[in-house]
Amino acid sequence: MTLVGACLLLTQRLGAQTAQLDAIIKAGPGALKMLLPVLDSPAMKQRHGFAPDDDMKAVTLDQPFEPCILTEAAMQKYIAGAEVQKSLAPGGKWYFPVISKGHTACWLSVFRRADGSWMADSLGMADWARVWADVCQDWPATNGFTPILVIVPSRQQFFFTVPQAKPPNLTLLVDRKSVV
Repeated sequence: MTLVGACLLLTQRLGAQTAQLDAIIKAGPGALKMLLPVLDSPAMKQRHGFAPDDDMKAVTLDQPFEPCILTEAAMQKYIAGAEVQKSLAPGGKWYFPVISKGHTACWLSVFRRADGSWMADSLGMADWARVWADVCQDWPATNGFTPILVIVPSRQQFFFTVPQAKPPNLTLLVDRKSVV
């Protein structure tokens, strides 16, 4: 492949990724609007990470992200301090942090349908969303960090890695309430 061909291929891939991200971002508000009516009581609001008096009309979405998947086989081969990125696969679902009064309340997840459109999947995982918000605050994009949420489905566990951190890392995502 020529250098021009390689650049064209890279440009096409980046364009496809940008188009996909644009489609995901456009799908977010509609997906949120579809799921918010479930939060019809103070108890349901609290279960989803909101205060009982939160105004659901004022809720916003932050930038979506795609968690990665780490298989059990890859997890068993992982050695602490080793790079994990090469073993990660795209998760398929995208998560939007749902923001109320300036704080992350929960996640809205969307998935790609067979026709290529994006559809609401779920609204929830409030505890994990808040812990992930803490990770992103500790490793901010403004300082050049890009934390990656890693899911190990066979263990039903969340981890994270920060590619820019030295040494390489794979850290268990812990609900801080369960540690106290």
